[in-house]
Amino acid sequence: MPQREYDGSEVFDNLSPRTIATLQTYPGMVQRNIRAVDAEHVELQYYQQLRAGRRCSCWGSNVNACGHCEVCYGVGIVGGFLKYGCAQWILDVTAPNLTLNNIDILMTKNEGPHVFGLADGATSGEIIIPGDLQGNWGKPGSCPQEEGPTDIIDSHFWEDEDGQISFWIRSPQYTAWRPLNKAHLNTLLQYPQRFDVRITMQRPGVEAKSPLLQHLMLRVFRTNVAATKLKANRPRGTHAQSLAELGVLDEWTSERWWFESRIPNLTDLDWFLDINRNIRWKAVDTDKMAPQDVTLSWDVTVRKVQDFEQRILKYPA
Repeated sequence: MPQREYDGSEVFDNLSPRTIATLQTYPGMVQRNIRAVDAEHVELQYYQQLRAGRRCSCWGSNVNACGHCEVCYGVGIVGGFLKYGCAQWILDVTAPNLTLNNIDILMTKNEGPHVFGLADGATSGEIIIPGDLQGNWGKPGSCPQEEGPTDIIDSHFWEDEDGQISFWIRSPQYTAWRPLNKAHLNTLLQYPQRFDVRITMQRPGVEAKSPLLQHLMLRVFRTNVAATKLKANRPRGTHAQSLAELGVLDEWTSERWWFESRIPNLTDLDWFLDINRNIRWKAVDTDKMAPQDVTLSWDVTVRKVQDFEQRILKYPA
């Protein structure tokens, strides 16, 4: 007896409509939406506000996080945001497993984040801390050499003409300390992604001002660079409206964007970077189409980030 071939369009008596939709209808709609957004789109980077993590030191005696903090960017959690498709590692005063030699943790005057500085009477000191960036895209053979897994190395520190701060890194495979830069970090991340970071501080004398370190952030890709870029369709026109903020009129431009289903979760706390125009957009309303908890697409209302929203504008994109 010849076998019967099925083309996937039959509705079987023993399958419920819910099962048919889950196995056939929804996957087809997802693929259709991906093709639709490919036809007409803008490329974006997506930054999700962190909901959990280490509590930033800028809280102090405040009831809220410091609005101008460049460790948590006003979120209250170290790092503040996370770029889609990336992993990040951050050194600040709240980091665990710190080894401090002639280094003190200093409070700032305006309830900002605490910083590292040389201890009284010391002319040199160092910070050593272990770290890891598991799951990055640095495994041999998976990452093109011209790209490398490192996205950015960002730090915030102060040093006068006489003081100096230096950054070093090593790993179990490369036990000698190397200067911390993209080339050396890319090499280290091709192996089990555990490493040690060392920061040295120096000043010419005990009377000289100490160099200060606020934070160090390493951010790496967890997938290829192209996969970290989202595509949005803008089927609706833009409009502008004036809003009085502390007596100053700002021109707010808002747009309605449509995404396919790749983003698992999106809220009005998140924001985007328009790659081609270098414009930052804040999500103000999100609407997910998800029958039976299967995400098919997103409708998102966004507006341009305003000058007074420094916590978003200062974040290293």
